[in-house]
Amino acid sequence: MRSRAALCLCGILLSAPLSAQVVITPTSTVSFAASPDQAVTVGGVAVVTDYTVRVLAVGSSTVVFSRSIGKPTPDATNAITVPIGWTAAQIAALPSGTYILVTTVTGPGGTADSMPSDPFVVLTSPRAPGKPAVVR
Repeated sequence: MRSRAALCLCGILLSAPLSAQVVITPTSTVSFAASPDQAVTVGGVAVVTDYTVRVLAVGSSTVVFSRSIGKPTPDATNAITVPIGWTAAQIAALPSGTYILVTTVTGPGGTADSMPSDPFVVLTSPRAPGKPAVVR
């Protein structure tokens, strides 16, 4: 319990259901399988031109963070792993709550969204209490 409290006080704590807790930082990464169309071209035009990582509150369609990551090259297992790319200020601005990640692939023919990630919980440090006053 003491280590969890320390993590909460140090910043933001995220955890996926039934998994270890992870502290999210500006250097945190996201990993997902590349689109099956990653290397496909039609008439010399790439079918995939860009990926976007989005963070949404569970149950909401409002995007709280979004970042275009271009078209990274997948590794040998077809996984793309990139920094999420958010700043410490953006992380601190997220209210405590439950969130999901969605990746969107874009090409000349439109866009397609991934299935959402497993939900994760963001717990921010508590806000400071009001200024104390001496009462007689």
